[in-house]
Amino acid sequence: MERKFRILSVKKANQKSFHLQLQGDFDGTSAYELADALLKCSAHVSDVAVNTDGLRNINAFGLDVFSIQLKKLRKTATRIDFTGRYKTMFAQE
Repeated sequence: MERKFRILSVKKANQKSFHLQLQGDFDGTSAYELADALLKCSAHVSDVAVNTDGLRNINAFGLDVFSIQLKKLRKTATRIDFTGRYKTMFAQE
């Protein structure tokens, strides 16, 4: 089965930040993939920017799953900022 979700990442040279670009369809599995990627980033950088412009479809269940994971991630020292047209959907706590 073809995956319809991808996370592209770029670490800024000589900086303590990552930029993640979300692409495709966001569902429950994607929520766990994103949470895992953010957790891995938090071990290496102090800031992560997540751009949501590349998303085509956003599943409500996926957002619910991610919301729970985001609450856990907010306890780390890493600052997570969402950008793009769907930023308000993801940034909710």
